[in-house]
Amino acid sequence: MITRTLRQALAPIAAAASMALFAASAQAGITISSPSATVAVGGDTTLAFDLGFDAGTLLSSFGLQINYDATAVHLTDLVASYNGSGNVATWLAASGDFQTTADAAQGFFSASFFALDSSLQPLPPLPLAGSGQLSLSFHLDALPANGPSTQVTLAFGWSDENLDAFTSNGTGTITAVPEPESWALALAGLPLVMGWARRHGAKKAAASA
Repeated sequence: MITRTLRQALAPIAAAASMALFAASAQAGITISSPSATVAVGGDTTLAFDLGFDAGTLLSSFGLQINYDATAVHLTDLVASYNGSGNVATWLAASGDFQTTADAAQGFFSASFFALDSSLQPLPPLPLAGSGQLSLSFHLDALPANGPSTQVTLAFGWSDENLDAFTSNGTGTITAVPEPESWALALAGLPLVMGWARRHGAKKAAASA
């Protein structure tokens, strides 16, 4: 099921987020890009959110929330990656509480990670510095109700070693484009329109002569 796939895919980003929670400095943080994509109705596309982890970022816990218009699109897959300092695999393997919630009808997906050992004590903070990417795949089911575009919001919240909370946000845009058949019909009708325009222009010229 998609929920299990997403849960597995989020493991790398969970580690990265968990590291950022223990920020060594209040100035350290996470930035999120605002990607865009185009797709025809009935097609699939991907929004790739780039995440930047400032040097000195540390994580203890994090929350990830995705919202989208369920009347226009639905989430089909999620792939997460991280490239930078910090032994993410070892840190994740230590322990932790990873939870996900998904509601396709409401256009909602969330995940949370708490870095705890087997005694439910906080794990040591893991420093981060690098970049990550969260690629969200969507299927465009129908034209958006309020125009050709629909938005996908990504909120990434985390806490540092002092339990101070921070949030970064990114907004992706999916724009519907005409299907190839629509372009073909439009181009097929172009000669007729041009012919009518020429005839109409000739009649006006004759009438004024």
